[in-house]
Amino acid sequence: MTTVATAIRTVSRRHKADDALLVRLCDLFSGNRTGNLGPDLYRNGGAEKFENILSGAQAYTPFSGEIKLLNDNAEKIGQWIGSIETAIIVGPGPGKSVQQKELTILSHMQNLQRVITIELSPVFNQQSADVLRANLSGVTIHPFEMDFRDTDLSHIANSQPALVISTGSLTNYEDCQPHSFPQGQVTKHISKLAELAGSQGKILWGYNSSLNAEQYNRPQIDDFLMYPLVKASRMGDVRLDASGFRHETKANTSASTLTHYWIATRDQDVEINGTCFAINEGEHFPMFFSVAQSPERLERLIKSFPKISSFFYEKDGSGAVIHGFDCK
Repeated sequence: MTTVATAIRTVSRRHKADDALLVRLCDLFSGNRTGNLGPDLYRNGGAEKFENILSGAQAYTPFSGEIKLLNDNAEKIGQWIGSIETAIIVGPGPGKSVQQKELTILSHMQNLQRVITIELSPVFNQQSADVLRANLSGVTIHPFEMDFRDTDLSHIANSQPALVISTGSLTNYEDCQPHSFPQGQVTKHISKLAELAGSQGKILWGYNSSLNAEQYNRPQIDDFLMYPLVKASRMGDVRLDASGFRHETKANTSASTLTHYWIATRDQDVEINGTCFAINEGEHFPMFFSVAQSPERLERLIKSFPKISSFFYEKDGSGAVIHGFDCK
């Protein structure tokens, strides 16, 4: 009876397989891809773990730094925005973030008629839409749950010119190299932001420029970045012990990159949907990348864009940056 009861409890703990997550894990463990676990960090419980990073005694300091910069410069930013009627928020994140960041800027848009949000996480998508509707009377809210790189807003009347806001996001790219700056990917992201903004539109980008890896090597962020492995270990057709890995973030100053690794702490044979991976102690798997470029480096890069120019930037002691761009 004890053996049967144990077996029943074990089966009950197994979760339905998430095919997309398992494909990404296979790609990472086989070496076909790097830094590709981003989509799984904010889903199926991951969103709540991310929110834990933004609060508590060891809160993620660029978050509070960005809030301060936006508040200190809100009036100047409002004058720069001028008469633009549309705001597009790319990756708004949790409602708490929208309340403290984006609303600060939206409240200074005198002609605001519509706000479009583009968010991968269904939890954050709902939270951000709720906050915006509760605080912006008479403004139409259009929430989209998708990758901003695939977004076409041509069906929304008067969606351009727009102020495109991206705070605390779009610094995470897939398939990077730890020791070289991913210029091609950064270029594509800025180009897409400019496409969404349209001619005479504007981009307000908030990002982290700090290359201090130690702010990532702490328990709350361990919990967040290890969660895809934990989720996979609970799925059927998976043989994986998540406790056989640990997280460590390493910085490369020259490349302006922070690489978030899963490091094997012992030998382990992982099996996912019948595919086996013979993993040895000490192996490093780069599961997520963060780019922490300086605003000076970004301005050097922007010089090659014929239709985008840097208008201003402000930098906080935490490493947080807000950077404004004009689209011609």
